[in-house]
Amino acid sequence: MPRMISAGDAAWRRHARRLADELRREGVLSDPAWRDAVLHVPRHVFIPDFYLHTENAEDVRKGKHFTAATPGYLEAAYSDDTLVTQYIEHNGWPWPTSSSTAPWLMSRMLHELDVHDGMTVLEIGTGTGYNAGLLSHRLGDSRVTSVDIDPELIHLAGRRLRAAGFQPALAVGDGRDGFPGATPYDRLIATVAFETLPTAWIEQVRPGGIIICDLRPAGAPWSGALVKLTVADDHTAVGELLECPAGFMPARTRAALPGSSEEGVIDRTTVHERDTVVGGDAIMTPGLALLVWQHLPGLTVYPGADETTITAAGSWAEVPHHSPARLTHGGPADLWSIVENAHTRWRQLGQPGIGAYGITVTPDRQWIWLDTPDQPVVVHP
Repeated sequence: MPRMISAGDAAWRRHARRLADELRREGVLSDPAWRDAVLHVPRHVFIPDFYLHTENAEDVRKGKHFTAATPGYLEAAYSDDTLVTQYIEHNGWPWPTSSSTAPWLMSRMLHELDVHDGMTVLEIGTGTGYNAGLLSHRLGDSRVTSVDIDPELIHLAGRRLRAAGFQPALAVGDGRDGFPGATPYDRLIATVAFETLPTAWIEQVRPGGIIICDLRPAGAPWSGALVKLTVADDHTAVGELLECPAGFMPARTRAALPGSSEEGVIDRTTVHERDTVVGGDAIMTPGLALLVWQHLPGLTVYPGADETTITAAGSWAEVPHHSPARLTHGGPADLWSIVENAHTRWRQLGQPGIGAYGITVTPDRQWIWLDTPDQPVVVHP
């Protein structure tokens, strides 16, 4: 199928080469096959308009709005930045719900996916369609299936993929269900964040296949991690957590709503105060934050200028960033005591970073563990 590519063929190719060279220098684009994909799949076709956070942003909440007529459009379209393409207004705030992810992160995940010629891939989170385009260039579009919960995104992605010369299988659906139409897949990649790994994915990936996804809570994104799992013959999967300073937008349960966490209600009817030796900035430490999240499902964190507020299960705590500190808390539980206990345990374990943890998923339960699967942090049903 001939490709109908705008914005000047020579111009965008120069920018694509610049981006590929930058990614190679950063060490995230070492595979020649993926470099070839970056060089030949036109990112700008998938993002005719987008928002980029810059110093001269028109909207401090969204960033600077770019269209093809904006000076510097192609340079921004081929920057190593996340470019937001969709917002949903919810509770008075524009929540980002789709983007073209920063190419360094996309490249990192595609390398970890470890694909080979002839393999089939299921992508969860079609978004703009650019990542599906990269996969289609690498494997052939007949071997790529991509799912998104948002019908409008699927419509736009399909149109832009065709303009770039690709026709992978696209479907509207909740990514938690995977897509059973072309199973089993050799690989599965999820470009939206989930709080637990859907077991349907394991059922749809062949034994020996690899799953790359992002596990993190919607209310505290720095608490999670990328995970890489290998599927076993018995419908279980075991893998490692990958050190990575960024992640993805939380998965939506409905197309009309963002994947943001529900704001915790702070009931100040009864307020307690006490001292702590663990300051509020501790909750931002990745290896520790992971432990805290595992013991506080539904954790939401609000970093402030001078203090951090956390909520979970109807309780809350406000803690100055630095210790020793005087904290306030309320609700049925003293939330910060759970953080303090996790902090003590984390120090006893040698202050492990994200890379020291792994994950096991079975049809009945899943757990994050430290060093070996028989050292679970906590087990989720």
